[in-house]
Amino acid sequence: MNPKYSTFEVSEGLELLESGVELMLYEPDHPEYCEVVGQVITLSTSLTQCYGPEWFTDEEITFLIGVLSACADALNDIANMEDH
Repeated sequence: MNPKYSTFEVSEGLELLESGVELMLYEPDHPEYCEVVGQVITLSTSLTQCYGPEWFTDEEITFLIGVLSACADALNDIANMEDH
């Protein structure tokens, strides 16, 4: 992902989200998986509360929607793991 970032804070936040989502998607057995999911949820919420849609490019908004979808899937996976 190499979108045109709006601000330094947004840029840093999006890069951290990208790293977290990559771990969520490709390393579900990572020992800190649950913590990473929580951090991604917290950071994405914080970014979208601090910065309105006008601060993000269309590509960044699409990415953030994907992040929320990945978080929902991860939470579902965590719930299913706890059931077993």
